[in-house]
Amino acid sequence: MIEKTALQQYAVKQQTKFLNVVREYCQHRYLSIFYRQKGSEAYLFKGGTALKIVFRSPRYSEDLDFTAVKNSHQFENILQDVLIELEKEGVPTQLIESKPTSGGHLAMIQPAVYDMRFFLKIEISFRELSVEAGERVAVAPDYLPGYVVQILATSLLISEKLHALLTRKKPRDFFDLYYILRANLLPVSERSALGKVIALIPQKPEFFAKELTEFLPSSFHGLLKDFPRLLAAEVERFL
Repeated sequence: MIEKTALQQYAVKQQTKFLNVVREYCQHRYLSIFYRQKGSEAYLFKGGTALKIVFRSPRYSEDLDFTAVKNSHQFENILQDVLIELEKEGVPTQLIESKPTSGGHLAMIQPAVYDMRFFLKIEISFRELSVEAGERVAVAPDYLPGYVVQILATSLLISEKLHALLTRKKPRDFFDLYYILRANLLPVSERSALGKVIALIPQKPEFFAKELTEFLPSSFHGLLKDFPRLLAAEVERFL
């Protein structure tokens, strides 16, 4: 396991809470081991954590989300192997629960790092997938050896994020859209859906600050004071 002081220094450099960095360290370790397992290529990484780890969004995220063809038995076998390897690599991790859901599979694990324990939720959405639905992408963490993940094709990943905003309307979804637009990641086919976003943007900055302050570097906190206007301006650039 990496030295605690190295992650403490990294947290200072990134201007964020130590917990955010430790959690992301565990996410990296999980993913790097997971994608070395046989059959793991069928699980396509997506969601806010994929935006952070693969596309370098500044927003730290808590969960690991995937899309896959239905196969809970296969996932549980891979998960058990991952937990064994995490233990060998100095990150003992307890399996709290692992169960099929109506639309996929849900697992909750609890890594123990230094004197810290926290939960990582792993959520899989089952659906039929074409060969083109996945992309192999190299990930290069600042403090760990690089590894390869299988992500949901970028256009599909971004489309899912946009439609999550339209249905959930959470502060993190609005910020993720802001980053997607700033990074020019939005597929052309999804631009028409942006017209619905303007009316949905809450006009109270505190709505965003309450949740996002915890997950953004302190250098981004000033942006939240004027976030409704800044997001609307980004959306209007693509309309």
